[in-house]
Amino acid sequence: MQPGQTIVKTLKTTNDEKVSAFLAPFTADKFTINVGSRKMGGTRINYNTASQMYSRYDDTRYLTVLTITKKS
Repeated sequence: MQPGQTIVKTLKTTNDEKVSAFLAPFTADKFTINVGSRKMGGTRINYNTASQMYSRYDDTRYLTVLTITKKS
């Protein structure tokens, strides 16, 4: 990476151990890291024609969004 270059990486997990393992090579003296999250999905409603009923279920997932900038 060039000084001042920024990459944005989305991890499909909010597990701290997995996020930390990904960030291990990006040391604080060389990189600025901003950690955020993004919500995906939501409530979905299905109509079952056999039973003539609606069913709702929660399909919410959270992603971790990392913005990594190389210091000059």
